[in-house]
Parts: sequence; C-alpha cells; structure tokens
Amino acid sequence: MGPVSSRDQFEKVMSYIEIRKKEGGELVYGGEPIRGSEEYDYGYFINPTIFDNVTKDMRIAKEEIFGPVLAVIEYENLNEAVDIVNSTE
Repeated sequence: MGPVSSRDQFEKVMSYIEIRKKEGGELVYGGEPIRGSEEYDYGYFINPTIFDNVTKDMRIAKEEIFGPVLAVIEYENLNEAVDIVNSTE
C-alpha cells in the first residue's frame, strides 16, 4: 500500500479518523500514521484502518475518504443493504 497523495489529503484522512471517535463505531485495526522506518520517511503513510459497528448516518459511512479506511456496516437483508448504499450522497 502506498502513501496518500498529499499532506492535505493525509490531514483529511486523519481528521475522518478523529471524527469517528466523536460519532461512535469501533476501531478494529490501524488508525495511525506509519512512522519509525526509513522507507516511510518520504510520503504520507497511514496504516490500513478498519472500523466496525458503523451506522449509515456516520460521516465515515456517507462520505468518500480517499484513504485506507474501511467502514463495516451490518445489514439484515438485501433490501436493507440497498437502502444503506442509496442513503449516501
């Protein structure tokens, strides 16, 4: 996995991770910048990040983040899944 495209995009992705802390959802993996190794000194690297227990009204579910962030939303049936997908802008 490569770096995000720019410093501005890095800050935007990290702000979505912080927003999630206020809205709820469970951080399962990642959520922090990658540092401490020479190979990551040139670029804006973020650990792949997974959130569980996300609801369709949370910003991390509704807005496109353009970073290594995955929001897991559970659904009961196909109709509910389609409703969730269609509820985004």
